[in-house]
Amino acid sequence: MVFRRPRSPLQKFDPLNIYDIHQGKNLLADKMEREGEYVGNGYTTLSCYNDSTYVP
Repeated sequence: MVFRRPRSPLQKFDPLNIYDIHQGKNLLADKMEREGEYVGNGYTTLSCYNDSTYVP
């Protein structure tokens, strides 16, 4: 008998052993534990909050 984890709604991630997925937020202050940070490699764009600030 082979033990298998219960199937998650996101079954396509099971072969990668990814079982805990959360939707990311826009602000660095809302970053979850172990979530990656993204760097713009020198490029910037306007913030999605329409406040005239540039973000990576």
